Order: sequence, then structure tokens, then C-alpha cells
Amino acid sequence: MITSELFSEAMGKLDPKYLDEMLGYQPKKKPKTVFVKYVALAAVLCLVIAAAVWANWDDSGLSVDENDNPLGAVYEDDTVYSVDLPMLTVSLGDSGMGFEGYWVYDISDLVSGNPWNEDMELSTLPVYQNVISYDDYHVPLSGVDYDKMSELLYEVAGRLGLDTEALEITDDAYSEERKQSVIKSYEGSGYDIPDSYFDATRYMCETDDYEIEVNTYLTVMVTFKNPVSVSDEIEDDPYALAEYFLEEYSELIDMENPTISIDGGDRSIYGEQSFSIAFYETTDDDTGNILSYNFKKISFICNSDGDLWMIDFFNVDLSDKIGDYPIITADEATEMLAEGKYLTSAPVEFPGVEYIGKVELIYRTGAYEENFIPYYRFYVEIDPGYGDSFYTLGMTTYAAYYVPAISEEYISDLTVWDGRFN
Repeated sequence: MITSELFSEAMGKLDPKYLDEMLGYQPKKKPKTVFVKYVALAAVLCLVIAAAVWANWDDSGLSVDENDNPLGAVYEDDTVYSVDLPMLTVSLGDSGMGFEGYWVYDISDLVSGNPWNEDMELSTLPVYQNVISYDDYHVPLSGVDYDKMSELLYEVAGRLGLDTEALEITDDAYSEERKQSVIKSYEGSGYDIPDSYFDATRYMCETDDYEIEVNTYLTVMVTFKNPVSVSDEIEDDPYALAEYFLEEYSELIDMENPTISIDGGDRSIYGEQSFSIAFYETTDDDTGNILSYNFKKISFICNSDGDLWMIDFFNVDLSDKIGDYPIITADEATEMLAEGKYLTSAPVEFPGVEYIGKVELIYRTGAYEENFIPYYRFYVEIDPGYGDSFYTLGMTTYAAYYVPAISEEYISDLTVWDGRFN
């Protein structure tokens, strides 16, 4: 409904030159005066309606009504549960060799700094398109932001206290000689090498103390040439290490409200546990914390001697938002898992709900994901035959099974995630 206030607001958004052109329109062969007036009036009305729609377009790309509710939404008890959003295709992305599995003595061995919990009252979560598109060989075709890469490299160098004006930046772009050699090697292969194949994938700089590089995925990696020793009293305690790093490198972390994230706990064939230590910015809402945890982390990595060896700044570009999608509950996801609607790299079919050890909501953030979609990740106990007790010291093997957290109605092709991957 176009109210007088909305009409006034819409008129205020019109460029005066278009209004003048419409009102002053004169056809080459002038028909009856009344027709000209109606044409002009209709044209102005069309512009008003267009401006009204434009004035009521929210940040997610969905048009909204005067109450800021998405147009085309279906309601139940005043709650939006269906919105006219693009259909999505899910895939396993780049699963690599082997499968995503964990060895533990008990599922409680696995810990997580994930801020999500089942008590959160979330009705929607955002979905983003990966700004970088790739061909079938994982060659970036478009979307690489070299200016942002350079900006991030200099930013992190500055936070390390380095003189950024004195830095010498290099890249890994192909030389002309190497380019011609590659072109020749692919002759007759049937693969048309895109021009972007030869572009830079990393910017690097080096000082006496550090090697710094940033990749096309906007992850900045700082490597210490001389790893920093950590006190023997805390090197085996990930929580104590996190507190130490937070205090020692507060300027480098550069967060107003940093939250410690300890993830991992799975074991090696010797029964030794490993953890990741990271920090993310706490925000004022659950969705913001979930996004920070999944897409904006700073990780501290120690070497086998327990010394600080590397710091990673994970910074995924979320500028291309597709929309806010209705999500399902963990219980609903469990039902879908039981129906065989899941993604997994495990070599076995889902064995049954009684084998579920734990579940969490995460985003799959691999560089080759077409879209960044929230999923429920289920840790499922699988046949011990895939982790022989002779090698695993009696530990249990858990595999990851993923169910999209968004409503099933927005998945375009269920056949790609019915569990048949191996």
C-alpha cells in the first residue's frame, strides 16, 4: 500500500530531470490532449512506484513492506518462515584425500570454541556467495581482489611494528618464460588454460624476523624465522597458552572484545591430543558471533617443540550476501540425516542416530565452496574397521556428516547430497 508518506518519500528520491521530462513530454504527432496527459501521468506514476520499491529495499537485497517485512514472505503466527530467495546448490567442496575423521577415547575429547548452541533462538542465517569463482582445476577465474590482498599484508605488517614503507613486496606470478613452458606442456591436453592461471596467487615480503604472505582467499600468514619459546609450564595447556598469547600479542590481535576459541582434541596414533588456538571478535548478537567465529579468526600455531611458529589471519570476503535464509533446528537436521540427506567424505553410509556423538552448527569455509552456507556437523561413530585398534590404541573413530541448516525448500538438487560419495 502506497501511503501519502511513502508517496512523498518516493517523490523525493526521483531525479528532477526525469520528472521534468515526463511532465513536459510532447509527441512528434500530437494526439488528443487528454491522451498526452494520461501518458505523462502514467509515466510519473511508474517512476513513483519504482522509487517506492527502491525506497523499501533492505540490505539483504529483498524488497520490504512498510513494516520492514520481506515482500513475498509467508507468515505463520507473525513469524516469517518462507521468503522468495534464490535456490542453492550444495556440494562437498574440496574434500581432498581421505575423509574427515577423528580419533578419540571419548567424544568429550573433542572441544570447540563455537559460540552456537541449541538454545539460541535463530530463525534465519545469512548465506554468502564466494566472490572468487574457479574452474574445475581450482584456477581462479574472477573475483580476486589484489588491492585488498596488498592492503591486508601492509596492515598486518604495521601491527607487527614494521616499517611498511621499507617493505619489498613480491608475488608468485609466472614469468613469461615459465608461462610459455606451461602452455607448451598443456598442448594437446584439451584444457584451455585461462589467462588468470598465470596471475599471482600470493603477495609476500620478508624481514629479518618474519616471512609474511597473503593469498587470494585473504588469509595472511606470519611465519617466525626464529620461533618464540613458550614457558614449559603452559606449553601443554591450550587455555593457558591462549591467555598468554592474548596478553603478549594484544596489539597484533587488535580486537575490542576478543574471545578465546580452543578447538580440536582429536588424537594421533600415539594418543596425543592436538588443539587449535584462535581468537575472534565478540559482537552484540548471536548471528554476529557465529559469523566472527567462522569467518574472522586469528590463529596461533606452535611447532612440534611447542614454540610459537606461525600466526594466521583468516579474513573471508563476505561482501556478496545472497540473503537471510530460514534455518531448521538440530532435531530437524537429525531427521534429514536419518533419511540419507547429508554430505560426507566418510567411506560408509550413516549408521544410525544412535551413533551420533555430538552436533554443532558451522559454516563450511573452504576456498572452493561456491556459497558459504550454514550446516549442522554431526560427529558420528563409524565401524571400528576404519580405525584398527592395533593402530589406534583402542580409540573410537568418528566421522563428520553435514546437513544444510537452511530449509530444504531452498536446496535445488537433493541428489548431490544423498550420501553416495564413495
